[in-house]
Amino acid sequence: MGEVTGIQWCDHTFNIDWGCEKVSQGCKFCYAETLATRWGFDVFGPGKERRLLSDENWAKPLRWFRKAQQAGVQRKVFCSSMTDLFLDDPQLEAARARLWPLVEQTKEHLIWQFLTKRPENVMAMLPRTGYWRNKYGQLPDNVWVGATIEDDKTRARVVDLLRIPAQTRFISYEPLLSSIPYPLVDCTRRLPDQEQEDLLMCKRCTAGVWESEQYCPNCRSDYKLDWMPYEMIHMVIVGGESGPQARLMQEDWARQLRDYWGDMGVAYFFKQAGTKLAKAWGCSSKVGELLDEIPEEFRRREFPLEP
Repeated sequence: MGEVTGIQWCDHTFNIDWGCEKVSQGCKFCYAETLATRWGFDVFGPGKERRLLSDENWAKPLRWFRKAQQAGVQRKVFCSSMTDLFLDDPQLEAARARLWPLVEQTKEHLIWQFLTKRPENVMAMLPRTGYWRNKYGQLPDNVWVGATIEDDKTRARVVDLLRIPAQTRFISYEPLLSSIPYPLVDCTRRLPDQEQEDLLMCKRCTAGVWESEQYCPNCRSDYKLDWMPYEMIHMVIVGGESGPQARLMQEDWARQLRDYWGDMGVAYFFKQAGTKLAKAWGCSSKVGELLDEIPEEFRRREFPLEP
C-alpha cells in the first residue's frame, strides 16, 4: 500500500498505523475499516488496539523522496488513509513523533497532505518550534492541512481548519452527503466598511481570522493595515461515496460547491461520482472516476498554486 494509489489527488499514501473511531456520518461505511476487517484486523472503534506498522513501512517515504529527487520533481503524499492522523489516542503519540522528522527530512521533494475529520486537534499535536514554524508562524510549505466535510452539519470544521496557519489548506467533500449552500458562513467577518461576506487574512502570518477586529489570534498583530482580503481555502475535493451501501451524491450538490468555490478562484478537484451517481450516469467504472465518462461540467482536477 502506498507505492501506487487510486487516490487521484496524491501520488502516494502513507500510514502511521491502522485504526480509528467514528466521529460523524461520513464514517458510517468507512472504507478503511472495511479493508482492515477484510485483512483480519479488528482495529476500529473506541479502545481497540491499533495496528502499528513496520520499519519497512516507514522506509517508503525516503524511497519516494529519492526517486522524486532523481526526477527533479515534487510528489504528494496523503497521510493517512487508514487512520486519522489527529485522532486523540495515546497509541498514536510515538508514531506521530516519528513522522515529524520524516516530513522535514523529505521537504525538498515530498508534499505531505494531512487530511483529518478532527482539525480542532491539529495545532496541539504538531510541533511548535524549529522547522514547523517560519518567521511568520506558518507551517512549512511542504505541509498541506485539510478537513473532511461531508454535509452541512460538519461544515463548522472549516472554522477549526482556518485556525491552522498552513500555507495550503484544503477541504475534502467526500463522501458528499448533503447540500452545503454556504460553506464559509460561519467564518466570514467584516469591518464597518466591508460587505458581509468579505474574507480577510492577516498579512503577517496568513492565518484566516473571523473573530476579532483588534488583533490576529495567531500572531497577535494589532496593526490595522495588516488586514487584507483573502481566499482562505486553496483547494476543494468533491466525491461521492463508494461501496455496496453507498449513499447518493446528488450532482446539484457537487455543482453548488464548484460554483461557490470557483467564484473565489479556489482549485476544484472532482474525484469521483460515487457508486450510485456513477450508475445513473452510465459510467463503466463502479465509482465514476474516469473523467471522459462523466458530464463535461465536472471534468476538473485542479491543484492550488504554490504558496
